[in-house]
Amino acid sequence: METKQLTEVLDQQYLNLKKLLGVVTDKQRALVERNIGKLEECIRQEEKILLNIQSVEKRRYEIITDLMHNLGLKETDFMLNSILPKLKESVSKNDFALLSKYEMEIKETAAKITEINERNKFLIQHSRQFINETISTLLNSKKDSILDRKG
Repeated sequence: METKQLTEVLDQQYLNLKKLLGVVTDKQRALVERNIGKLEECIRQEEKILLNIQSVEKRRYEIITDLMHNLGLKETDFMLNSILPKLKESVSKNDFALLSKYEMEIKETAAKITEINERNKFLIQHSRQFINETISTLLNSKKDSILDRKG
């Protein structure tokens, strides 16, 4: 029974991550286009999805705890890639294949999200740097013109 619950939770998590991937991609477009309204909407959506991810992750932890307890296994690492080898002998081949599929898909989607977030971070840092340099240049040009007038 816990295996079915685990696959359902992993399916929910995978869907949450796919939504998050879409939002961080939209956020990147909003950053490039300097669309503040779209950026704010993306951030709101991102926050909601992250709350859902946190909730599903809590449920996943509970299911894995119950599953490992019922199988008589002790586990301190709740990462799916650590648990799967221990479940291989205890679950059906179909269940194991499905769990392995979800592990791979979740891992790939999380890697894509991380990659896009790194790009977004780069865009934000360079935007901040550009703004700081522009302000510095404007302040220095005003000082020069005032000095030139006095001189």
